[in-house]
Parts: sequence; C-alpha cells; structure tokens
Amino acid sequence: MIGNQRLGGGTMSNVLELKKQQVDQIAEKLQNSKTTVLVDYRGLDVEEVTELRKQLREAGVDFKVYKTQ
Repeated sequence: MIGNQRLGGGTMSNVLELKKQQVDQIAEKLQNSKTTVLVDYRGLDVEEVTELRKQLREAGVDFKVYKTQ
C-alpha cells in the first residue's frame, strides 16, 4: 500500500509503477535516516507489537512494516 492506494487490483503497469514508488520512498527514508534497524518481529502477539509501537512512538522512532507482495 502506498498512502491509501493498494497495490492489487490495477493493471500490471500500474502495479509496477506503484511498487516502484514504494521502493523509491523506502530508499529515500533509508538515505535520510541517521540509524536504521531491521527486525524480524514474528512470534510477537498483537499486544506485544502494540506495546512495541507505543514505546517506539514515544521515543520518536519511525516504525514501519513493509510486507512483500
């Protein structure tokens, strides 16, 4: 999803363009960040992920989940 646009449901060229935009946005975020941490949070339940997000938000950390499509 980019903004409010879902990747599925469009023509192949539209889907590829949306994916390209998403990759560009991720690349820009990585280039502009002071520190980047990649994590595998599988195994956490909803309550634990919610608490993690809350603590990161309070610390001013930008937390984003990117899923492969």
